[in-house]
Amino acid sequence: GSNGGGGGGTLGGNGSNGGGGLLMSDFGTSPVVGLDSKIIEVGTEALLKASSSSGQGGGAGGAAVSSSGAARQDASGTLAIRLKKSYAMGGISQVVNELGGIIADYLGFGSSNKVSPANRIPPALTGTKVEAMIRDNADTVWLLGPFVAWMIFVIAIRASCYSMVSTTDAPIAITNVISAVQGYHQRLIFLTLSLASSSDSVTKQAYVDELSEQLSLMQVEWYVALYGANSTQRETKHFQLASKGLAFLSGETAARKLLFQSGAACYMENASLCYAPDNPYYQIVYNGLNFMMEHLMLEISELLQMPLSNITLNNSNVVYILTEGPGNTEGAIQKMVGLHLAYITDIYNKVAAMYKVLFAIAWVLCLSFIFLLVRPYLSRSKVELQRVAETLTQLPSEVGVEGLVMKVMTPGREMKRKKATGDGGGG
Repeated sequence: GSNGGGGGGTLGGNGSNGGGGLLMSDFGTSPVVGLDSKIIEVGTEALLKASSSSGQGGGAGGAAVSSSGAARQDASGTLAIRLKKSYAMGGISQVVNELGGIIADYLGFGSSNKVSPANRIPPALTGTKVEAMIRDNADTVWLLGPFVAWMIFVIAIRASCYSMVSTTDAPIAITNVISAVQGYHQRLIFLTLSLASSSDSVTKQAYVDELSEQLSLMQVEWYVALYGANSTQRETKHFQLASKGLAFLSGETAARKLLFQSGAACYMENASLCYAPDNPYYQIVYNGLNFMMEHLMLEISELLQMPLSNITLNNSNVVYILTEGPGNTEGAIQKMVGLHLAYITDIYNKVAAMYKVLFAIAWVLCLSFIFLLVRPYLSRSKVELQRVAETLTQLPSEVGVEGLVMKVMTPGREMKRKKATGDGGGG
């Protein structure tokens, strides 16, 4: 094995006479030198034989035989470079894999698009390490995903619920105002009846004064219910939160339609009492509750301007007040109260529904987290833990496995222990 022999020398000592000899010194020192040399020698000889036979297969026989020596020399030189790089990358196992791939290519079993390891840049030349720890946060992201989704859902739904509930201050305050309107409306009808049925002028004057005062209070309550209280009125406790009226509340379409739009000809429960189209009161009812209330207050104002002797039960103003007041006007007010309360209740029903949805989402996320993420993750962790345990059992008995694991798992405690030991030795 000391002579290279015309470019076809085998691996051995120094290979000084072979143009294409492969030096063992190129591979460094191997722990099993004899085995390494034998594997490389066998692989090289098989490759060179395959190269020689392929070189003799084409053209004239004499020309092919004469060129076989040159082909062997070129193949040996190329093989030396490729095997040297393979050994630098992965040792003798990489050399064996490289030889197997080259032989398979020559025999026609190789893949045409396979990237040869010889064309790769050895890690030793690039300065990079063959193995490195790569931080993978995929499991952390997947495990934290349900909590992030839960946080987003909670913030979004609670913010939406808060925005809806925060708009109910004015509607609830308006409900109180509408209740006051109902009370004043009933008192106006009662005082009108008492005024018209009284025969004593002193008593009538007292009823007139009381009716005038109640009418003024009724007008204030009614206009606040429609348009909201101004800054001066909101200084009182009764109108403090009534910043918006029924005409400006968002979403209050049913009550607004009842107030300002025409179309309904009767609001009484007994349909037989409804007015015919030729009745003078028909158009008043047909134009909505606001028009009915304005006309009622106008009739009372005109009544207060009359002489006391003309205020009787046969007076046209008294007839309208006593007929229409407890009839369509009262029925429309009650219907408006029902629509307004339904509007407020609908807001709270939406909030309750959104919290039910949030509760359902919480259960879905919880079950998904347990059965789709935690259980598979624990299964994978158990398998990996078994693999680590099996790997640790392959270590020699002289190696303290438990100590190594403790050093890796609790580096801070180990540093404190060393520092305490060092301080004790110095003392």
